[in-house]
Amino acid sequence: MTPPSDAPPPQTAPGGPAQTVFPTRAKPIPSWSTRNIKVLAWVIRLTAVVDIVVSLLRHEPKQIYWLGEWVPFEISEGHRFRMLLMSVLLLILAAGLERGKRSAWLLTMAILSIAPILHLGRAAVWPQALVNLALIGFLVFHRRHFVARSDQRSVRNALIVCPLLALALILFGTVRLHALRKFTLGDRTWVECLQTATELVLVHKTQAQLTTNSHVLQLFTVLRMGGTSIALLGLVLILDPVVLRQRASEEERARVRRLIHWHGHDPFDSYALLDDKSYFFTEDRNAVVPYVLSGNFAVALADPIGASYMRPQTIAEFDYFCRCQDWEPVFYAISPDLISHYKEAGFSVFKIGEAADLSANEFHLKGNAFQNLRTACNNARKSGLQFHWYHAVTGIDEALESQLAEISRHWLNEKKAREMAFDMGSFSLEDIRQYGAAVAMDPAGNALAFATWRPFSRVKGQVLDLMRSLPQARNVMDFVLVESIHYFGGQGINDINLGMAPLANTEKETSRLMAEEKVVQFLFENLNRIYGYKSLFDFKRKYRPRWRGRYVAYRRGVHLPFVGLALVRVHAPSGLWKYLIG
Repeated sequence: MTPPSDAPPPQTAPGGPAQTVFPTRAKPIPSWSTRNIKVLAWVIRLTAVVDIVVSLLRHEPKQIYWLGEWVPFEISEGHRFRMLLMSVLLLILAAGLERGKRSAWLLTMAILSIAPILHLGRAAVWPQALVNLALIGFLVFHRRHFVARSDQRSVRNALIVCPLLALALILFGTVRLHALRKFTLGDRTWVECLQTATELVLVHKTQAQLTTNSHVLQLFTVLRMGGTSIALLGLVLILDPVVLRQRASEEERARVRRLIHWHGHDPFDSYALLDDKSYFFTEDRNAVVPYVLSGNFAVALADPIGASYMRPQTIAEFDYFCRCQDWEPVFYAISPDLISHYKEAGFSVFKIGEAADLSANEFHLKGNAFQNLRTACNNARKSGLQFHWYHAVTGIDEALESQLAEISRHWLNEKKAREMAFDMGSFSLEDIRQYGAAVAMDPAGNALAFATWRPFSRVKGQVLDLMRSLPQARNVMDFVLVESIHYFGGQGINDINLGMAPLANTEKETSRLMAEEKVVQFLFENLNRIYGYKSLFDFKRKYRPRWRGRYVAYRRGVHLPFVGLALVRVHAPSGLWKYLIG
């Protein structure tokens, strides 16, 4: 696709002040529609629970089977383990309907349509037929709710693997039935054996042959259970969320780079260009949401990048895009300015940390408040340490780069940690050559510590990224940062961001955390053992920055612990377990 023109889009909404106008396809689903679908899903779950109870009880309670005439899905009296498998099938189908899966909608419509036909042998079929007809009308009325697609590769695998497995099972059953034909009642030809095996695998019932032997009865049970297991496998594959298999193209990254140049103002913008990001563009491609897919959670980094009047609309479009992929959208580290727009789009919000801002032109070390910083810097200078801003524009220094790489390796080994991602860079000589690094050098010219920074807001600002040092130079990082801030001020760069302190909260009055929010904090506190989030807040507080809250927005109704797991996974690309156990 040809990239759009390099001319920037307008900064303000055409025709007047910005308003959130949802296009038809991106309108939030009405709450009453969502509630109705949840009720249907719970009806199906109730049917599954009844089957589970019946399968677990020693004596089957005959008094509950009258429900089978009215419940749209059969309450069976078959083999107990097969009943459990069928219950699992119903539970998975209910979950698919609740997620708005189009494939689950089609499967349910098909089941409701053919169920009365399969039960024609019953004394009374009409009650179930009436209920099924009502549910079909209900599903047709709510059809616009079911927009979530399934992963095409998984669907293809289901359409290929499941028929092959069913065919193999039918052939096995046919051969075994023919071998045991003297223990069955009815026709004993190959054709009748094939019919019996097919019926048992596909519909679990047969009148073609009857068993008179325990071996044949076991074979009947194996064929029924095998058919149910194949159906279970197929349903799981068909309901799989869309899997993101393609990396962002260079054309997309170039477009994001231009959007950041035109509209970028957030310190997180430069992290949108990291290799782990995928991109959602609005229809006019004038706004973008950088995100990372973790399971079925699409975790977006900060607010959408685009003109301010387009951001509310971009939130709505990204939400609809995620619904179509069967993903749960999550926005991490959003600014407080757009919280009302996230809530309008159907998101819940809670605080995840504080970002530290300061102005290079106003920064000083005067007064008692900065006594510790002054002492640290003075001690560093007395020790003969020198500040050096390394930038490859003036020439590549391979010896210095080798020292920086060694410092980084030593730091990671000592922490028993791995590189993080998402809103934090990893050690990269390519990035250092592009953006530069602040280095503390001893009198012999050896590097002891370094900090990397990333530009934002058209290089009018710098955000702190990595801080790494040798064990004997732990107390020189303040020297590196203070000198960096002075250096940026001399370069005409005023906006300095010391990054975010996760879990921090500077508000005096804080609302009580819900139990689920405490789970998210627990997950991030495990990362604190490695990256010291709590001590990081205390470290940054010495600079007396302007604290600005950052928040997480997630779709209402989603269980927050799963959101927390997704957030930890995108930060820990090398594996969640290692980061949790240390």
